[in-house]
Amino acid sequence: MAANKRRSLKDNGGFTLLELVVSMAIMTIIILICGQFMITSANTYSNLQRSVSLSQASKQVSEQMSENSIDSSAAVVGGTNSGAGVSFDGSSPVYFVEYTGKYQTASSQLHNTTGTYDPNGNLYIIHAYKYDSTTKTLYYGQTSPMTLGAAATASLDISISYEKLCENFDDNGFTASLEISMEPSAVQKDSPMINYADRFSMTLSLKKRDKKFKNVTDTTFRGRTVWAKDFSTLAKDPYLEEVNER
Repeated sequence: MAANKRRSLKDNGGFTLLELVVSMAIMTIIILICGQFMITSANTYSNLQRSVSLSQASKQVSEQMSENSIDSSAAVVGGTNSGAGVSFDGSSPVYFVEYTGKYQTASSQLHNTTGTYDPNGNLYIIHAYKYDSTTKTLYYGQTSPMTLGAAATASLDISISYEKLCENFDDNGFTASLEISMEPSAVQKDSPMINYADRFSMTLSLKKRDKKFKNVTDTTFRGRTVWAKDFSTLAKDPYLEEVNER
């Protein structure tokens, strides 16, 4: 009976020092593995979030500019012409001119650049995109309905209230270009040569930390969209008559 009691006490003596050391080592390894897994998961999620953010921002800008360019069947203004192409940079905003309707009242008639009234003049909304290469930010703004003559005499950068549209551009930044062709006017009897915008292309190169996203978009204009280097050119014949016949 006493021998059985001594054996029972020995069996319930607890863990040995070696068993405790081995157990703690195993637990430490498990904790390190779990910690590394959590860190890897967090980094993966963060990278995914950055990729999704850049993709969404690029999609938003591309869709908006494509929509504006398609709706702007009247004219595109700005940029630097070189042969059959027009390029835009930080110092040259791209303006999409969208037709909205003719004058409704005589009081709204404004002078055009020739100094005469334009009673049959049309009203247009001007969509403007301006890229700041210093801050690597793209801005957007638009005007209230106005005539081409008013646009030519106004300082658009003052009258347009720009808002931040997209940032996080990389060193390649934002680039946009037009494919143009010079052809005889389709609406004027003397058929002067007119510059037409055939296609609008843009490249968005975004970057957030170690993630990059590049999007290239080409948009073909629906009609014979006129291109002019500035609004002073657009508001004079032969361009004025051409655009007002849109």
